[in-house]
Formats: sequence, structure tokens, C-alpha cells
Amino acid sequence: MTLPPISVVFIISAVYLVSCSKPTPPAVTTANVSAITYTTATSGGNVTGDGGADIISRGVCWNTSAKPTVSNSKTSDGQGTGSFSSNLTQLTPGTPYYVRAYATMKPEPVTEMKSCLPPRRYPWQQSQLQ
Repeated sequence: MTLPPISVVFIISAVYLVSCSKPTPPAVTTANVSAITYTTATSGGNVTGDGGADIISRGVCWNTSAKPTVSNSKTSDGQGTGSFSSNLTQLTPGTPYYVRAYATMKPEPVTEMKSCLPPRRYPWQQSQLQ
């Protein structure tokens, strides 16, 4: 039995829609900042879910604005899920920074998605420095 042409188009369209669904953003948490010195600090995070695709990079991003992105200063601390530690460098004493963890997933060779949680603000004040 041969299917009419309309049925074939419908089946191909349905397969295309299912195969093109995007994965959900990865689940990421940001660790507290510690070991603060005049120009460095330590943070990190935990990638607890991969959103249905491979995590190709993870780390923390920071900036003086309230919404740091991976276009700002960032670390690169491995791949995959799990916890990681990050060393923030080239900080300016007395300057407030916002820090958040990120994870980059790559479901296809030409598509990247980045996800960061809301940042935490850390003022680099004299009283906090070691």
C-alpha cells in the first residue's frame, strides 16, 4: 500500500519538529566567594543538570555590573556536570563585583547555549581582604 504524498509530508514534518527541540538550560548554582585577597578570590559552582546536552565548558563570570556574562571576565573550569572551583584574578581592591556560575552546552556543532544564575554581589573592601 502506497501512502498519498500529503501523508509523507506530514510524517517528515512531525519527525523534523521532534528532532529540532532545544534542550533546557543546564542547572547551575554559584558557590560563595572566599579566600579574598587584594586582587584575587575563589568561588566556583555546581552543574547539577545538563539540560539534555553535553556541557562543554563551565566556570564563573564576574563584572562590576549587576549581570555578568561570559563576555566579561570568566574562568574555564572543565566540562560536564559536578562541582568545580574557580580562581578569580585581576580584581581591583575596593571595587564591588558580581559573580555567577555558568555552563555552556553544545547540542549540535553550530549551536551554543549559555546559562547563568542571578549574580551575587561581593564588595572588595579593605576589611574583607586577607
